[in-house]
Amino acid sequence: GTRERLAELADHRIHADIRSVRGFTDGPAFVRAVRSLVRQRCAGLILSLGNYGADARGRLADALHEARMPAVIMGHDSPGIPRLACVTHDSPRCGRLAGEILGLMNARAECAIFVGSLRLPDHELKRVGLDRELSARGRPPSLVVETEDDPERATRAAERLFAEHPRVAGLYLATENGAAW
Repeated sequence: GTRERLAELADHRIHADIRSVRGFTDGPAFVRAVRSLVRQRCAGLILSLGNYGADARGRLADALHEARMPAVIMGHDSPGIPRLACVTHDSPRCGRLAGEILGLMNARAECAIFVGSLRLPDHELKRVGLDRELSARGRPPSLVVETEDDPERATRAAERLFAEHPRVAGLYLATENGAAW
């Protein structure tokens, strides 16, 4: 979506240099990429933050502050990082919608939610919305699986989940970040 919207602005002399950082948890690589763009004196940044931890987020905030670089954050907000705006979705509503759909599909069955990390507000709020909706429907809270957006870890966690909870009948895959790989 970002590529498409930026392409529409080509007539306005807006050029996009889109860079990917491999690994959703590699904070140092992300900060290096941002510093490289800052050195090139680009007019602004659109950042999609990963799960980088407080140290990397602090270094990112310092780099943006020092450069006085306007930035827009996509995905989830990160207090303390200078930004013009944050573009995100309504995480609690996403969770409630998943709970509604799962509630309509399976009466009283256990449900699980797969998230990258509950340390990310976006993922925690999806879980909260899901559990509120399940509770309103008289269902138990979801079983939570944190994958850190690592496919191998997710596979092992799913195998463990189904072995320990064979009656799980509903899954909410609440993390879309791995799709960028």
